Amino acid sequence: NVTEDADLDANAPDLVTRGPAFATIVDDITARPALAPAPVQTANVPFLFVGSVWSGRTRERLRTTMTFADRYGPWSIIAGASEGTGSAFARKVAAKGVNCILIARREAPLAALAEQIRVESNVECVTASIDLSAPDACDRIVATAGSREVGLFISNAGSDPNGSHFLDRKIETWIELANINQLTTMRCCHHFGGLMKARRRGALLLVGSQACYGGGKFLATYSGSKAFALCFAESLWAELKPSNVDVLYFALAQTDTPAL
Repeated sequence: NVTEDADLDANAPDLVTRGPAFATIVDDITARPALAPAPVQTANVPFLFVGSVWSGRTRERLRTTMTFADRYGPWSIIAGASEGTGSAFARKVAAKGVNCILIARREAPLAALAEQIRVESNVECVTASIDLSAPDACDRIVATAGSREVGLFISNAGSDPNGSHFLDRKIETWIELANINQLTTMRCCHHFGGLMKARRRGALLLVGSQACYGGGKFLATYSGSKAFALCFAESLWAELKPSNVDVLYFALAQTDTPAL
């Protein structure tokens, strides 16, 4: 019997804005994030509890004493961590005291980032060179995680380096992009999301693009895959919310990153 604040659904904004806001994820979360568009006010953070509705004073006391690691667990995975936003996410998460598993194709940038994180935050850092477009990418990520309790999965890879019309490239090019943006992400969310649901804590963060809101020339596969990720994340948010697992689709606009 899971209960929550009586006025939560009445005051919640449209579905697309629900779930933890980006600024809350990477900066100041110490408890369940507010269901509101950024900037987020965390004074009246809704909590889910089994059996009864807890008072606002109790929720506030728990919010101020719970650490980021308490909320999400001891390990995180950042897929697409070698540079840009992935590197930034990894450093922010590590600064909160959460150990990191860094995933990307290129070994050298991962090793450099891992060493930087160890020096900056004094946490454990594991790296694995994995091509996220490969059909076995999720299996290799799961094998890398092993028995570690992963409470935060960040899917950050998925930029489109092609800049091409759909019919001007071989279909294999677009299948690789769809594997990164859709299939590998979906498989990882299924595996790690299931474990989070069983533990009743965790978060899935899908870093996407505002191309999810509409198609355009040169964007057929890219925008289509990002639209999938948006709807997928919204649906997972609704499905996993009663299990105290946060889900966020972060729609990036124009971003200064080496991949673009």
